[in-house]
Amino acid sequence: MPLDEPRSFAYGHFPFYLMGGTTAFLAKSGENLSFLTGMPLIADLLNLSGQVEFNHITIVGRALSGLADSLTVLLVFDIGRRVFGYWSGLLGSGLLAGAVLHIQLSHFGTFDTFLALFSTATVWSTLRYHFVPSWRNLIQIGVFGALAVGSKASAGFLALPIFAAIVLTETNSTKVLRENWRVVIQSVILRGLAVLGICLFTFALTNPFALIEYGEYFENITRQSNMIRGEYDWFFVQQYRDTPAYLYVLGQQSRWLLGLPLTVAAYAGLAWSILRIGIFRRDNNQTKSLLILLLWVVPYLVVFGSFVVKFPRYMLPITPIIILLGAAILVQTAQRWRWLALVIPVVILPTYIFAISFVNMLAVEHPWLNASRWIYENIPPASTLSLEKFDDPLPFSQVDNIHYGRAETYSIVNFDPFQEPDDEVKLAAMLTTLGKSDFLVLASARMYGVIPRFELRYPFTSAYYKALFGEELGFKPVYSAARWPTFGALTFVDDTFRYAGLPAPRGTGPDSIVLNFGFADESFRVYDHPRVIIFQNSGRMTATEMEKRIFNRLELDYLSTKENNSSRGES
Repeated sequence: MPLDEPRSFAYGHFPFYLMGGTTAFLAKSGENLSFLTGMPLIADLLNLSGQVEFNHITIVGRALSGLADSLTVLLVFDIGRRVFGYWSGLLGSGLLAGAVLHIQLSHFGTFDTFLALFSTATVWSTLRYHFVPSWRNLIQIGVFGALAVGSKASAGFLALPIFAAIVLTETNSTKVLRENWRVVIQSVILRGLAVLGICLFTFALTNPFALIEYGEYFENITRQSNMIRGEYDWFFVQQYRDTPAYLYVLGQQSRWLLGLPLTVAAYAGLAWSILRIGIFRRDNNQTKSLLILLLWVVPYLVVFGSFVVKFPRYMLPITPIIILLGAAILVQTAQRWRWLALVIPVVILPTYIFAISFVNMLAVEHPWLNASRWIYENIPPASTLSLEKFDDPLPFSQVDNIHYGRAETYSIVNFDPFQEPDDEVKLAAMLTTLGKSDFLVLASARMYGVIPRFELRYPFTSAYYKALFGEELGFKPVYSAARWPTFGALTFVDDTFRYAGLPAPRGTGPDSIVLNFGFADESFRVYDHPRVIIFQNSGRMTATEMEKRIFNRLELDYLSTKENNSSRGES
């Protein structure tokens, strides 16, 4: 980055420094460990194959992200063991290890797994302090809390369980009887300030530019806050318009991110835990520990679940604790009524079947690579390819580590389906571009999965997509590439077309037994299992001819809507 360019603080910088420093260290170590070339994983981490810096840091970042998530699993076990007992900790960590959302984000090498690790580590340290109120545990709270905030500012919610743990520990009945209230209050303030000081010191060491460029740092946080509240109308925000608060994320978790059995168990455990706070007496040690956990999970869930923008990864910091609460209710219910122990495998088996199916999918080559290779092999050079703005541009110049193509051999033109106003001028420009194209390449459902849902805002572009997928514009689907989670003969497919009100093009489905779980959030599917569709302009219709077809489509949609409204009025 140029020295005069402002830094981005959408996330904190500490995970980036960790990735960069580890990458440089491993590359330097590889100079003296060339004899490990025959061990692929280690050789990749040591960069013995001579990868460019960007590719190497991606490999190392994924390894560190996976390590972070594995450490989170261990922390969940220890938290569960301390608060609920050994078997609850074991089941909670086992279910977390099989959670697809955590597997996916570990595979991506995202910063969210570091946020989840340090947030869980802060809660773990807070509980340790509650059980053994030593200065060592207090220092741990400050360090891990700073690393969590240094991964993303949303970890600031950790202040609630930290403060609660200090107050509950310093105001326990034994200490109150031994000391007067003034001493107790002074002790709470002293320890609170100590944690704050340690946190600020650690944050300054691990995120120095957040302090050096504090204006840019707070401006970035404000911008992100405004974005998730829906105050910016960026193209990737529009998919969340009109989605219900809380229920959208819950639906995505039950369908794709955790699976229905684990989601039901997790939120049943959360509800059961909230009820327990009122049932048991305040001095009960387990109840106090539960309160500390809930003061992290509940406020975070209430706030982030209410926002307009609902990226499922936003829930990653609290899913370890929610899953643990689900495991605790399963174990404690089974211990009280032994016949209900049968519920535990009903939760475990589907969770791991879907986790294995997701890992199986990742072993299949990415659709964008397959599509790029097909383009080079089947589309003549100098052909004109139309691509949608904001989507990933295909074909890739590098198909794999050996074979290269040249995207420059094609004439690439772009058009913007999200452009506004959505009027006849925009439609004419789009159709003029398409009319001169030999092929239309849709790398994912970023556009067609969103725009047709908002026909009042995008009437012309919605009608265009319906006509395109209905093969009314002279464009025929000639290639489709996709991969889905697969377990044996079962394939778990998301339904982008029905959610957007579009007909499915011919030849875009799998050949095995399909379990259709409905719509999957764009951020869940678009990066690791997008559906590529390539249309050939076989009809060679003019822009005017296509425009007439779309106007006919608009008239039909209008009449259909009017008829439906009339029938509702009559009924």
